[in-house]
Amino acid sequence: MQGILMFFLGIGAIIIIIAIAWLVFYFIGLWKMFKKCGKQGWESIIPIYNTWILVEIAGLKNYWFIISLAPSLGSLITDNAFLSMIFSIVSLLANIGIIYNISKKFNKDTTWFVLSIFFSGITLPILGYSNSDSYHSEVEVAPNACFESIFKN
Repeated sequence: MQGILMFFLGIGAIIIIIAIAWLVFYFIGLWKMFKKCGKQGWESIIPIYNTWILVEIAGLKNYWFIISLAPSLGSLITDNAFLSMIFSIVSLLANIGIIYNISKKFNKDTTWFVLSIFFSGITLPILGYSNSDSYHSEVEVAPNACFESIFKN
């Protein structure tokens, strides 16, 4: 019995070490990405505020920040499972829009954009670490990202 307990404690310790290593990789990379975009690095480590800055970096309208926080805001309004699912889908779409515009601002192709949808915890920090990737603020992006035809001004 003690051997099984030690095995699971060892597995748990390995998982914790991997999680800490990934968090360090993520936050340093995001810090560097924010610096490339002309923002302060510390802005990348403040929860919620970093989403506001990502919306600015992406060149989106300010209401995209609220849309991206839909699940959190929705949980304050209701505990209905169906509405929670709707809020999560809306947030997912907002995050896709943010990633779409950031990909354009870094001159990334469609493959990078699709990978970023599923692995943004890896691809966004890579933009910070990479010496070959640079942010181009002058790149023209739609203020409603890839959903421009849905959200007409």
